[in-house]
Amino acid sequence: MNQYEAIVKHPYIDRQNKHFILLNNAEPETVETFMIVLDIAEKLCTCSDEMYMKLLPIFKEFYSLVGDAEIEIEFIKKQRKESGGRS
Repeated sequence: MNQYEAIVKHPYIDRQNKHFILLNNAEPETVETFMIVLDIAEKLCTCSDEMYMKLLPIFKEFYSLVGDAEIEIEFIKKQRKESGGRS
């Protein structure tokens, strides 16, 4: 019996060269919320500074429910610098 349902693919996870494995007992709402957080994270890596300032508090609040938001924010800042000198 396999405890994993799927390996989730998402541009933000690919950007980090990581894998996210979905457990088969994860509730659909939890998975959907996590995917929304990943969408926001990916947008933060490439959006304008104005949009970044609007989305950052939302990302921080939601990501802190599942992990260390500060580590992710540092990664996002690094990605922004590499993609064009954004803050």
